Amino acid sequence: MDLYHLDGQNLHTLKEQPFKLEKEMQALFEAHLPQLMGWQVVKSEFRLKQFRFDTLAFNVEKQAFVVIEYKRDKNHSVVD
Repeated sequence: MDLYHLDGQNLHTLKEQPFKLEKEMQALFEAHLPQLMGWQVVKSEFRLKQFRFDTLAFNVEKQAFVVIEYKRDKNHSVVD
């Protein structure tokens, strides 16, 4: 999907800058989670028994916890 920036009457295509590491994506997303999704970060790298979740967040509106897993690749399995 192409993204654009509107500058007055001029429309500019934004160039994709891929993340080198999933950790970079995680740090950026967690830092701006309230603005992006309206959720609160509860814990980064949350562990529950043998599982590790990248981000545990809380959706105040739905009163529900949200687990976020970051994948840099398009065809990588979230559940192994």
